[in-house]
Amino acid sequence: MVGVEDYAIEVGPRTAPLVDELRKDFLGREERILFAEKRMGWARRLQQIYRGKGSVLQGDGSELPLPNNSVKTVFAKDLFGAIGRFVQEPEVIDFGKVETVKGDFAKEWFRVCKPGGRVVILERSTPADMGKIDQDFSTAGFKKVEQYKGKDMGKIFEEEEKFGGALTVTAHEDSYALVYEKPKRR
Repeated sequence: MVGVEDYAIEVGPRTAPLVDELRKDFLGREERILFAEKRMGWARRLQQIYRGKGSVLQGDGSELPLPNNSVKTVFAKDLFGAIGRFVQEPEVIDFGKVETVKGDFAKEWFRVCKPGGRVVILERSTPADMGKIDQDFSTAGFKKVEQYKGKDMGKIFEEEEKFGGALTVTAHEDSYALVYEKPKRR
């Protein structure tokens, strides 16, 4: 298990992570960035590119070797866009090979998120059923605090025009960004 400190995680970044481009209210200055990448070749490439700037965990992000309440932000881009499949079975297309990633992401991410921590989901290419995602994250204990559709999805980035604009070029008209928050302790 990784030591106790604050983290931001990007799940499934391939070789082009965007977590450090999120709005600054999602990320703290001292946070350590982790990348959870299932595909071994991309995980190796990430380690080469981000040596010293972030750590790479090989896996799909449904089981994280992190302590409870240690993550400020979990970011997932195009993980749940499952072309008609349920949120718990996102489809990943890797070099023409279709594989199904299984796992209870909402419960695991609730476990590792700090109170007040957030999950940011960006679906631009094959948006999944938002109702199913909302149900899963609500059942896990999260509260939805933001939602953007279409070109507004860039609002999750610090430089909305630069990153939001670049992503909307390839976005589906039903693309969206969802932000969930783990309730703060009373």
